[in-house]
Amino acid sequence: MAAAYAVADGGPMRLSPELNILAKVNRYGAIPVFGGPMSAKTIYSLELAEQVTLAHRQRAAAGKSWADWAEEHPEMAGFLAAAEAAAIQQGYLREPD
Repeated sequence: MAAAYAVADGGPMRLSPELNILAKVNRYGAIPVFGGPMSAKTIYSLELAEQVTLAHRQRAAAGKSWADWAEEHPEMAGFLAAAEAAAIQQGYLREPD
């Protein structure tokens, strides 16, 4: 989630590890990529990274300030705020000035 947010926000990576794996699974399938079925934890992690990216894109495409968008979409705003905090805590992004 943290790396996906950093990528969506223009951070230091071009593709998060989760989104890289998801792209390979989408292209080749889970069994060739993992050598067997994916665990529930892996599926959750990949879906979470994808949802962070989609929510970030939706916010950016809205053409509104963060505050205005957050007022209209409080759950997604909370989700993105948590992802941003995780990205900062894990060293993917720096604290905003």
